[in-house]
Amino acid sequence: QMPHTGELRTASLHAGDALRELKLHLQAVEDLSLNMPSLKRLQLWGCKGLDSHHLAGAISGCPQLQELLLFQCADLQELCILDEVVLRELIVMDLAKLSRANRLSVIRLRALRLHELRLPPLPFRDGGGIQVLELQSPLLTSLDLTALNWIALRELRLDTPSLEDLRMPPRSLGRSAQEQTIFVQSRQLRTLDISGATAISSLTLHLHANNVVFGWPQDHSPEVQVDLTIALPDTEDPLPPPSPFASAICSLKCLGCTLLRPAALVAGASRSSNLAALELSGCPRVRDSDVEAIIVAAQRLAVVRCRQCPRLTRSGLLRAATSVQREGLVVESDVPCSSEPSAPDSQECADRAPSA
Repeated sequence: QMPHTGELRTASLHAGDALRELKLHLQAVEDLSLNMPSLKRLQLWGCKGLDSHHLAGAISGCPQLQELLLFQCADLQELCILDEVVLRELIVMDLAKLSRANRLSVIRLRALRLHELRLPPLPFRDGGGIQVLELQSPLLTSLDLTALNWIALRELRLDTPSLEDLRMPPRSLGRSAQEQTIFVQSRQLRTLDISGATAISSLTLHLHANNVVFGWPQDHSPEVQVDLTIALPDTEDPLPPPSPFASAICSLKCLGCTLLRPAALVAGASRSSNLAALELSGCPRVRDSDVEAIIVAAQRLAVVRCRQCPRLTRSGLLRAATSVQREGLVVESDVPCSSEPSAPDSQECADRAPSA
């Protein structure tokens, strides 16, 4: 453990293979250099003026670092380390004691072995808190975001394939004044609660668990239009129920939704009164009649793109495109001109198609 260093602002420390843990107290930081090839645990205290550049430079000299703890480093505003080599062995990052006066607003991390991330408390000052959280961590299984504030948050990106337990921020009083972007990717996550979000402009969900359960936004701003992209191969009904959020969806992409029930798709798209663009890719249960029903119900729909949906036919999509008199409607697909539906589908589409 290093002693309290008074007015020392520059530190360059070298150690051999024997040093495993370091506790360093600095009142202020202008330059911090560490060359400690066997260091496993690093605690930094105080460190007024500490920034992301200082921190990344210091820990890049600690290739075996597994635990990083920051205490009372209130000046840190951004923590951006996307070079996977810098954090290649990091297992624990603890920011929970950063101080209630902390100014941290941006966290962007790529840590391939990270198992635990403890976020700082919500600051006392109005408008404070994490605004951007981007995390690329394939081994992380649990993440607690309850210290975040939906009103402050404007970007949340979680590329966390092993994530099973995600505790989202509680609902806040009021709405966010800025648009929000949310991206979540996980093979294991079964529940996602974004009910506290109020101004989502882009929502992308790649979730591979069986029949994921959602908590959809409850008080979404009607002035913010939503681009919704879902890749949920094992979820039958992935679209939001009637709500201001559902009405705000202007673009819907369903990618590889192999279990998506056609009735759920039609109902969900019909609830989106502002829907202008629809893309279906790798949705094997969707039929010509479903596309036609969506075109009829979604009166603002202008563009429909279909790819790798084997039950769609050229003639059926043409009939869907002409089922309404809508100027400028575009229906695109990769269905070959020679495609013909199977006998059951032919009869079904003929039954549902409007008479000539």
